[in-house]
Amino acid sequence: MALRARKLMWKRRDKMKGKIFYGATLALSVACLGLVALIWRTPELLSFMLIVNALALIAIGRSFKHGLLLFVLSGLLGAAAEAFAVGFGPWAYAFPEIFGVPFWLILVWGTSGVFLARMSGWIREWLKI
Repeated sequence: MALRARKLMWKRRDKMKGKIFYGATLALSVACLGLVALIWRTPELLSFMLIVNALALIAIGRSFKHGLLLFVLSGLLGAAAEAFAVGFGPWAYAFPEIFGVPFWLILVWGTSGVFLARMSGWIREWLKI
């Protein structure tokens, strides 16, 4: 009886950790967008704040190395795709720095990649797939 209660307690504790983990991931990802909306006119400050935000996002994950790799790959591939599209002229950025896109866009794409990977895990847990 006591063993069953203990297992149930640990299961509830793990569920709560998951909610905090996904909630923090969502909050940091929304903060990323908020930072862009508020301080895009100062790219250096924005880049610094996004790096701090990204480090916090990666640090709360289960594996720092995996999170960092996912962040870097998502950032580079997303920004490369955007630079490719911008090169054809459908839109432009106010402060282009690298191939027609701002440096901070790499950080936003990286955050998006980590966010999507983690939220897919939450959706799988929620739907019990």
